[in-house]
Amino acid sequence: MQERSIAKLRCEEAVNRHFSGPVVTTSVGIMVGPRDPTDRFSWWPVRLTRALMEGGEVLAPGDPKRPVQFTDARDIAGWMVGMLDAGTPGTYNAVGPARDVPIAEVLDACRLAVSEEDDGKPGPVGVTWAAEEFLREQLREMPEEELPLWFPEDQIPFQKVDSSKALAAGLTFRPAYETARDTLAWIRSRPGGPEVGAGFSLGRERELLRRWQARRG
Repeated sequence: MQERSIAKLRCEEAVNRHFSGPVVTTSVGIMVGPRDPTDRFSWWPVRLTRALMEGGEVLAPGDPKRPVQFTDARDIAGWMVGMLDAGTPGTYNAVGPARDVPIAEVLDACRLAVSEEDDGKPGPVGVTWAAEEFLREQLREMPEEELPLWFPEDQIPFQKVDSSKALAAGLTFRPAYETARDTLAWIRSRPGGPEVGAGFSLGRERELLRRWQARRG
């Protein structure tokens, strides 16, 4: 992670040194939406689709009230093109959403998108929130890039990334529901069907749920 950050910094320095036109430099955090190759956000609408169809519990991470930050790539792309067309350079934090959004609200948005996409097909969805310490212990061998929008709580800064400068310059963020709806439609249209690279198998999830329930007694 540190090596990638240093490489990004060096790239930004090279662009500013060698490019004569306006330069817009952004820090965007996790980019999501249609055509996201990581599937870190995509995993949720896919998993909730299966839960709505089949029932059963869905494993979710940590505190449902803690905020989560992610950025729809389409919001960044449109805004950056506009900034460059206007000849307005600058360096910005551009991490969405524009307000604190708890992860439980993101999952609710995904569930709403799934329900509407499937014409309200029935199927109860129960969400079990497992403690951060338990998940860290059970998933320690899993790369962070494969975790489905999960962040270790001790890596979350006390103050969230401040994108107020970019917001003042016209950046807007679409609702999580819209990102979930469009991402689900893209996943269903791509070759190979609704398989995602992030997350874990249904069997692994059931085993984690079993272990968590056993620990809780």
